[in-house]
Amino acid sequence: MIRHIFFVIFSLLLTHHLFGQVQHELMAVLKKKNLTILRQYTDRINHNTKNRKAGWEYIRDVTPGYQEGVYHMEEWVSNKNDLNTQTIYTFRVAFILAKETICFYNLSVEKNRKVENNWVPYFETIDSFKDDSLYQHFKNEFKALFQTALDENDLFTHDLTYGKHCYRSGIPPEGRKKIEVFVQNKDKDSLLQWLHSPNTEKQVYAIDGLYQLKKQGISLTQKELQQIQFVTHKKGRVYTCQGCFLGSENISEITKEFKF
Repeated sequence: MIRHIFFVIFSLLLTHHLFGQVQHELMAVLKKKNLTILRQYTDRINHNTKNRKAGWEYIRDVTPGYQEGVYHMEEWVSNKNDLNTQTIYTFRVAFILAKETICFYNLSVEKNRKVENNWVPYFETIDSFKDDSLYQHFKNEFKALFQTALDENDLFTHDLTYGKHCYRSGIPPEGRKKIEVFVQNKDKDSLLQWLHSPNTEKQVYAIDGLYQLKKQGISLTQKELQQIQFVTHKKGRVYTCQGCFLGSENISEITKEFKF
């Protein structure tokens, strides 16, 4: 019995050590605040380790001088008291780039909490950083371009997927349903609110809706056309759905059909 307890404690300590090792590695890399160094770390992980996998969810423009990005890493740790099972740790880094400089980042680890009878995943912050000067310049640049304050809640999200008929049933995705209502009501203001979001999926849906309104004779200002022009030429990808296929496509590829 004592031997069994010791074995369990030792396994937990080992798992905790491996978890801590990854955490400290990521923290050390992020403190360099350089995208190239983070990429090099990712390449080393993917080429030299069997129990870790690193990848980029996306890096895409938010303003002419700044990008948002999301990076994740998974690690599989064998449970020493049951070699047939593993614990998977998922780490997530959300960051803002000023060219190659990381001026903001949030490092978190995935956990679960019970909501009613279901276990719901969430990310708990481990470490974070913000260069106040560069980040304020980022917010100022966004406001100058879109003439509205940056909604930080719309950063680092991909709750929406862009598409028309998705999943087996071929139903419109949530974003499509909403802009169809905006277009039906000729609600240009709501579409502009989506255009002025830092969330690229919202912006692409807004361009789709505004294009439909334009064909109905509703005019756009020169400033609004400039904003649309910027979004259609953003570097990066949006999450898309078509039938059962879920993936991502380049922003410019998705928006090329909208000729304003």
